[in-house]
Amino acid sequence: MTNSSYSAVDYTGAPLRVGQDVAFIAARDGQAGRPRLYTGEIKLIGEYQIVVASGERFFTLEGQDMRAKVEENVVIYWEVMGHPGA
Repeated sequence: MTNSSYSAVDYTGAPLRVGQDVAFIAARDGQAGRPRLYTGEIKLIGEYQIVVASGERFFTLEGQDMRAKVEENVVIYWEVMGHPGA
């Protein structure tokens, strides 16, 4: 992460890390409002975004800053579910 004081977590509160496999929901190209479930690998974690590679495509997913609601500097990715392991 660019700012080590932030923690990136999935919607369950589990930590996310570069190289981790995840499932996520994103809108299909050209079909706004019709989400699709993808799987991929986290390639980059920024302060408020993560970049996930799925096949030959890259997705940028926005997180929600939760500082005002919890005591820690946490960014939650509501559309992301991390897979434990590796």
